[in-house]
Amino acid sequence: MIKTKFLPLFALLFIQTAVLAQSAPAQKSAFDAHALFNPLFYTQYGNEYRAGNGEPGPAYWQNRADYRIDARIDDSTNTVSGTVMLTYTNNSPHPLPYLWFQLDQNLFNQESRGAARMPANGRSRYGDAKNPFRGGFDIRSVKIIGKTDGKTTETAVDPVITDTRMQVRLGSPVKAKGDVIRLKIEFSYTVPEYGADRTGILKTKDGNIYAIAQWYPRVCVFDISRDGM
Repeated sequence: MIKTKFLPLFALLFIQTAVLAQSAPAQKSAFDAHALFNPLFYTQYGNEYRAGNGEPGPAYWQNRADYRIDARIDDSTNTVSGTVMLTYTNNSPHPLPYLWFQLDQNLFNQESRGAARMPANGRSRYGDAKNPFRGGFDIRSVKIIGKTDGKTTETAVDPVITDTRMQVRLGSPVKAKGDVIRLKIEFSYTVPEYGADRTGILKTKDGNIYAIAQWYPRVCVFDISRDGM
């Protein structure tokens, strides 16, 4: 009988509590996962180029470069010379009116920004003020290889070289989605004795030992994962 007497009062309090809970404004959390884990928080959920887990999507593309290089080293002058035959395939959805190349050895050119970081007086890694090292690429020629009436043709182009970059502007763009262009580049350079840790000359009583790295003009190959095109 006691429980029955207080039941209506209990039910009334329950209803009032439920109504107040429904009418009270919801509190918004201040937690922001993007701010907490920035800049490593993954914000992309996938598209036609890449799935959310990073796998290639149905529209993924990557350009391709195939090299054939004939090269030699002259140990009497410490000179590397060679010819690069490059076959470049444009798999992107955009035509390419020019190609970019990396000329790593131009770091050792006296006009390069890398050489400018060395002190004007005193000895540097690449020589000294009185005896500077004359390094860098000598790009002897750049030619576009084509076909005319079944015969192979070579059309010379003048590259635009700025520090360690070279731009080759093409007479006609490399068409999108599978078009191919072939280039021939003749080059040479002098091997620095102390060169950026991965190239140089170790002098021994039995002759020089050469470490050779980043030694030919390298074309920049774009892909959707790195360039966001």
